[in-house]
Amino acid sequence: MDKLEKVFIIAKILLSLFISYSVIAKGDAGFLVNAIGSFLSAGNSFLGISSLVFLMILYLIVVTVVVYKCRKSLITMLSLYGFDVVLVLFNLFGGIVIYNKMYEMPIEDAISKFVVLAVGTTAIYVLMGLLVLIPIKKKI
Repeated sequence: MDKLEKVFIIAKILLSLFISYSVIAKGDAGFLVNAIGSFLSAGNSFLGISSLVFLMILYLIVVTVVVYKCRKSLITMLSLYGFDVVLVLFNLFGGIVIYNKMYEMPIEDAISKFVVLAVGTTAIYVLMGLLVLIPIKKKI
C-alpha cells in the first residue's frame, strides 16, 4: 500500500466519522447530505431504504469488480465497506432511537428524518469509497 492510498483511506475514514458524528450529535449533516438524501428518498421512507440498500449493493459490486485482482487491496476495500455499513446502520437506527427516546421526537418524524440522512450519508460514503479506488486502480 503506497502513501497516496493510505492518505485517501485515512481521509475517507475521518470524513465518514465526522459526517456520522454530525448526524447523531446534531441531527443534521449539512446541505449536501440532506439534498442527496431527500432526492433519493423522494419523501418516502420505503423508497429511501430501497435506495440505501441499492447503493450499498452497487458499492460492493464496484469494489469487488475493480480490485478483484489484488487481494490486499480487496481486503482493504471490503474492510472500508464494512466500516461504511456499520456507520450507515448506526446513523439510521441510532439516530431514530436517540432522537425518539432522548429528545422525545415522535417516531414517525425520527424515521423520516434519519432515513433521509442515512441515504444521504450512504451516497457520500460510496462516493468517497470510489475516490479511494483511484490510487488502487492505478496500481493494479
